[in-house]
Amino acid sequence: MGILSALLITLTCILVPVSLLTVWVHDIVLDTDRCVSTVEPLATNPAIEAAAANRITRAVDVKVNGDEVTSDVAAWLQAQGLPPRAAAGIKSLGPKLDEAVNDVVDKAATRFVESDRFETIWTDANRAAHNAVVHALTGHGRGAVDVSDGTVALDVGTAVETVKQDLVDAGLAPAEKIPTVNKQMVLFKSD
Repeated sequence: MGILSALLITLTCILVPVSLLTVWVHDIVLDTDRCVSTVEPLATNPAIEAAAANRITRAVDVKVNGDEVTSDVAAWLQAQGLPPRAAAGIKSLGPKLDEAVNDVVDKAATRFVESDRFETIWTDANRAAHNAVVHALTGHGRGAVDVSDGTVALDVGTAVETVKQDLVDAGLAPAEKIPTVNKQMVLFKSD
């Protein structure tokens, strides 16, 4: 009887932590609504907003060759009678044009991540990410999270497309040429 009691106590000591882990995984880790409600407030965290705006700005990557544009304008104005010295002054504005375009893109991305639209996309992306995690744990479903070589990344393509449209709507015509991108925001890396 003593051996049976010892065996049952040992078995209980092993199975209780396993059952607690199973309940935790099932009720917390696999519960999408609970997970999303936990991370939802992070969309308004200034550090998250800054990182997302930076990543979106880099992903949009509007390229305007300021030197080329100002050279063309200066040449046209010179052909219209603008003195060569004034044309040279216009040509020197190329880097400032590049800087101004980058500033417009950065402001549009910042406005976007500070808006309710970003919070909606954040929530939707985290719901998709959680579905991907559930997929990774259970083998069911799929999502916007890519897990490879120890890197977990979230696809921010939707946010890039929204900022692109905002830029076009704001009158920045070159933004129409931004290609559809599949940009990833690395959430974490681990061995």
